Amino acid sequence: MAILICNLLLILISFGYRSKIKGWIVTHGMESDYRTCCRIVGETQPEYRMAKRWDRTVKSMPILMLSVFFKNQLLIQLILVCILIYRYESDYLSLRAKTRRLKSQIRYQFPIYLRQIQVLLQNNTVVTSIDLSQHYAPSLFRAEVAYFVEQLRQRPQDINPYLDFLSFYQLPEIARAMKLIYRYNTVGQADSYHQLNRMIQSTSKWLREERISRKTNAQAAYQWWGMVPLFGVTLLFLSVMMNILMTMFGKGVSG
Repeated sequence: MAILICNLLLILISFGYRSKIKGWIVTHGMESDYRTCCRIVGETQPEYRMAKRWDRTVKSMPILMLSVFFKNQLLIQLILVCILIYRYESDYLSLRAKTRRLKSQIRYQFPIYLRQIQVLLQNNTVVTSIDLSQHYAPSLFRAEVAYFVEQLRQRPQDINPYLDFLSFYQLPEIARAMKLIYRYNTVGQADSYHQLNRMIQSTSKWLREERISRKTNAQAAYQWWGMVPLFGVTLLFLSVMMNILMTMFGKGVSG
């Protein structure tokens, strides 16, 4: 009876103060990296997405009433609460998973794009090279390259456009590469060749590490699939042993 009353009160409060609770969650309940993840996946309204998370959870709260139809009400109540928590957090978990996939793509595609810039720098200035590189930029961050070019035209000697380029991915490799390009744009001709060589070496190392990482991850996935037959054989062996033991004990009891 107590669980029923608590559930009714919780549901009534959630629906009665829905807007106020939603406002508090949007303002104070957002995860620390939620805005960054939204920015990476292209979600422009993280507050609206947070509000939708709460709305979906509130609509699911009546399932708490199901616990009164079971014997062990407390256990069922805990299970239902866990389901509600997972429903609320599932959006964030899927957002994090998508962010990780996009970061992996960026780590692989950006060094290839950087190589294109290096080739263009042989006969062009930095601003011109980046402008021409728009045609070779991956679709994943082509819009960012276009905005970067626009900023460079307005402030060609300012370091901030270089530092802001893809900064929301929070990848130190990109920040280092953009600093090298900025130095190549600002230092004298005597040091330019040295800076370009440093950038080429850094890019080559990055590409090699990313390819090794991708190959290792692919092999690890196949290794897990290779464990499936072994797991099946183990279950079959245990099942046979259980049947043998049951037969032996059954004969012993009969005797």
